[in-house]
Order: sequence, then structure tokens, then C-alpha cells
Amino acid sequence: MNLKKKLFTIFSSVASVTAAVSIINKIIFHNAQKNIKPPVFSHTYHWRLGDISYTCTGTGHPILLIHSLDNTSSSYEWNKVITELSKTRTVYALDLLGCGFSEKPNFTYANFVFVQLINDFITNIIGGRTDVVTSGNSSSLVLTSCVYNKKLFNKIMLINPEPISECNKMPDKVRRLYSFCYNLPIYGTFAYNIISSHKMIQNKLQKRRSQLDTIHSADIHRLYQIAHMGGYHAKYLYSSLCGKYMGISIEGILRKIDNNICILGGELVPEIHNITKQYQEINPAIEVCIATDCKYDIPQENPKSILDMISYF
Repeated sequence: MNLKKKLFTIFSSVASVTAAVSIINKIIFHNAQKNIKPPVFSHTYHWRLGDISYTCTGTGHPILLIHSLDNTSSSYEWNKVITELSKTRTVYALDLLGCGFSEKPNFTYANFVFVQLINDFITNIIGGRTDVVTSGNSSSLVLTSCVYNKKLFNKIMLINPEPISECNKMPDKVRRLYSFCYNLPIYGTFAYNIISSHKMIQNKLQKRRSQLDTIHSADIHRLYQIAHMGGYHAKYLYSSLCGKYMGISIEGILRKIDNNICILGGELVPEIHNITKQYQEINPAIEVCIATDCKYDIPQENPKSILDMISYF
């Protein structure tokens, strides 16, 4: 009887804690999504794997802006670039699948999911050859997309691309375990909510930027809201990133590309010169420019450097 009572007490306690955590998760998602509005000029592309939110502004030769990938990612990354750029170009900025206001289906996000999305978006929405600007870990997605259909791409700008070694990382037992943990229904969701809290987002921005005066509470809250759009479905992209399911060997891809490629690196990014040198050793035609006084978030810290580079190439 004592054993039965102990087991009953344990199970009751676990059930109570689980129920409490589930309620906390629901409250967090509900409160985070209050009063959030999509960007002005937003449209929806009804893609086969989920609806894609994008904006289109300006007139001129088309240019597509593709944000980096993490739990707070969206086209909001380009908010300091779009207005000025749209004076001379038709600017498309999309929320990739699993990000921002786009649909966030429950599956494993792999490199080729985004490759198909990018190529389909250019084909069906832009309708012709376009320049592309991308940042961070999305650089490998754009390069892979270009290899599969070079006719869709004109010039390509990579902003702080990942080191080659980071792009090449693939799922292993430890990374799959991380992904599995985040995919757990209640406790995995709770862990995601901790990672996506205001404090954690602020800490991340402080590591990614050198100019701390560019970090505003309104921006932190906007990223917090974006990280919780779609409820618990918001976690599945982050889970796939933790599992390194988007890894791909890009050396061969870089060698095959003969499009004009330029890299814009942040001056204060550790090892930025070694990173850009790796890319140039594989494809010597790649041009490199360094944005002064900034780290990873060049679109927020030094948007003028992006506009200058675009006008140059």
C-alpha cells in the first residue's frame, strides 16, 4: 500500500506540474500575440507547403531580401533598408516558412525545403531574374537555390555568411537529441518559451551588435512577438536549427556558381577576414567589403553600407 501511495503521489505531482506548465505555455503565447500587426504592403503567397507572407514595395529592377534563420527571424530584419531601397528598386522581402507571419507547419525543416521555396517564389511571384540579398545562415540556402536554377538569379549579396565549417555541420546523435527535446509537446514548448523570452532576446542582441544604443525595447518586444506567432508551432523551425537539419556541404556549390557574388562582413565579427577568405579560396571571383563599427546585425547597425553595396554591384 505504501508503494501504491507513493506512486500515486508521484504521478499526481507530475500531472499537476505538467498541467501547470501547459497553462503557462498557453498564457505566454496568448499574451505575446496581442496587438501584433503584419507589415504594411504585406501579401500572401499560397505555397504548396504553407502560406508565405511577403511585402512588395517600390519600382525598378527587382531585388529579394531574405532574412537569416532563428527563433526571432522575419523580414523585420530589413526594416531600416526597405524604404530607401524601394526608391530605385522593386523590393521583395519575405518571411521564410516557419518564420514571422508565414505558416509554421510541424515538420523537420531541411535545406531543400527553403531551396524549393526561394526558387518557386522567384518564379511565381517575382517572375524573372532578380538580385538577392541574404544574411547569416540563410546564405547557404540562396547559394544552393542558385545552383539549381541559375537563370532566376542575377547578383547575390551575402551578409556575414556562416563559416564554411558551420554550413557543413550535419545532424548527429547529440543534435538530434536537442531537436527531440524541443519537439516534446509541453516541456519542449516551455523550453522554447524560455529561449524566446524578452531577456534572452535582449542578451542575444547584445552579443550580435556592437552598437548597444541600437537595441530598443520596442524592437525586443517585436522580436518576442514574432518568436511566438503561430503558437507552439513556432518552435519547429528552431528545433530543426538545433538539430542541424539545414546543414549542407557548400564547397562544391560555390565552385559551380558563376554569378556575381559579394560578401559584406561586419568589421567586429570574430575571424571575419578568415571567413571571407575561405569563400574566396573556393571561388576567387567573390568580392568582399567590410562594414565598419558593426558585428552581425548589419541591416540594423549600418544599413547604409548595404545600400551602398547594392548600388555598387
